[in-house]
Amino acid sequence: MSEKEKLHSTEKVYKPCEYSTENTGNFKSNLAQFYVTCVECIFLISLGMQYVMPTIVVGALHNKVGDSMALDDATASWIGSILYFCQPLGSVTSGFLSERFGRKGAMMLVNVPFVAGWILLYYATSVQGLCIATLTMGLGIGFCEAPIAAYIGEMSQPHLRGIFTAMTTAACQLGNFIELFVGSVFDWRTSALISAVVPLISLISFTTIPESPVWLITKGKMEEAQKALGWLRGFLEPHHVQKEFDEMVRYARMSNTLSSEPGENFSEKIPLDSEKIPIKEVSDGFFKQRYRELTNPKLFLPLRMIFITFFFTQTASLAPFRAYFVRILDQFWFPIQSRWVLVMTGATAFIGSVTAIFILQKTGKRRLMLFSMAVNLLTTFILAIYATFFTHTVDMTVSWILIVTFGISYFVGSLGINNIPWMMLCEVFPVRARGIASGLSAAWSYFVQFVMTKTFLQTESLIGLSGMFYMYALISVGACIYTYLCVPETEGKSLELIETYFTKNCDRKQKFRMLKRGRNPSKA
Repeated sequence: MSEKEKLHSTEKVYKPCEYSTENTGNFKSNLAQFYVTCVECIFLISLGMQYVMPTIVVGALHNKVGDSMALDDATASWIGSILYFCQPLGSVTSGFLSERFGRKGAMMLVNVPFVAGWILLYYATSVQGLCIATLTMGLGIGFCEAPIAAYIGEMSQPHLRGIFTAMTTAACQLGNFIELFVGSVFDWRTSALISAVVPLISLISFTTIPESPVWLITKGKMEEAQKALGWLRGFLEPHHVQKEFDEMVRYARMSNTLSSEPGENFSEKIPLDSEKIPIKEVSDGFFKQRYRELTNPKLFLPLRMIFITFFFTQTASLAPFRAYFVRILDQFWFPIQSRWVLVMTGATAFIGSVTAIFILQKTGKRRLMLFSMAVNLLTTFILAIYATFFTHTVDMTVSWILIVTFGISYFVGSLGINNIPWMMLCEVFPVRARGIASGLSAAWSYFVQFVMTKTFLQTESLIGLSGMFYMYALISVGACIYTYLCVPETEGKSLELIETYFTKNCDRKQKFRMLKRGRNPSKA
């Protein structure tokens, strides 16, 4: 077969599922995907509420004189960080849960520890009880990371994927805001009881949506997968999505092997009738198979990029400061009560994440992330200068400048720094190991946050609060440089095209820029 014939055969056989535009712009198709995203958003609201639980509890009990459950500095550091200590354990396991029970199934199961954590917190009568409740929540949060990222990437079309992932991150920020508000109005026990209702609603809502069609294909459940795809493309009968389903099977088969680089000739590897043949798991031992997957360049290179990005974003967003935010605000002698400043910052963070939904398609993920990091770098330096010269000031004007600075920091953090790495989890990994890779990435993110949060008070005692701000600002400089040089643009691009960015033959100019509107990603 000549090279020209091979190329023609490749074009005939291999055309990834995202390239199908049959249902693009279809109202019912968009509505179905939007509904599924809303169901996942309820789940993310529950997740976001648990993220700020340590802030509520530590703020209420840290150095509380006369309270039997008062927390000293050492205990407060554990309550503030233990959530992130357990999350890596849950995140590693989440990849296996996601592959075993499916994306939807894993998220449904996770609601059980969510409810249990809130109930345990409500009935806690000792510091040990607080730790057990926090441990349960941390494991639950970790369990859900892999299926969240994988599900959005696999059920949505490229032109909607960015909007939907932005919606889920906005939902998480909304959960932060709701919990901060509830914690400001009610005591921490009542807040826990109220919060337990949300995961129950989430569990019920998941029963109304289908499983990921890509996951079903990888398990050989072809008929069920085609029905799920038809539902997601506008509640259609399975035969109406036959073309896209055939393309999805071919893409899943190619990515499932982890053996070939995108752009190679697949004519001899994927037969024309491949959609009729269930995808089979490799027969090697479980751990040997996982090791081969993780060391394959198609997975290792994006995994390394995500690991480095998560380290920098945890620093640039001042994540370790959150658990001790009330304590930090008290040091500054704010003119209003600290709990209402918490609510204000939660509101600005939510507004930032909502803003991302409307501008992401125009700016792209990479540009938005660079802008957010640059602005946050400036605000961190301002906070460092403030902590150096204006701590315990009684000047109302200066104090309000600080409140505005914190608000801007939280706004841009949610606009791009915190959210975009999580969006990329559903885009940069091959199908076969997407759940496991997403779980490992989330585990690493939480491990970094645990170490930084656990050592926060000790480090502050050595270099002071101003020194902490200066240190994080300097690391943020490195974050900006790395993002500019290494993080690709993924907005609006097919999963297959994104996979080529981690191969040696990728187009570097295209890697860092957005596609022109209306341009077919298969021809980019």
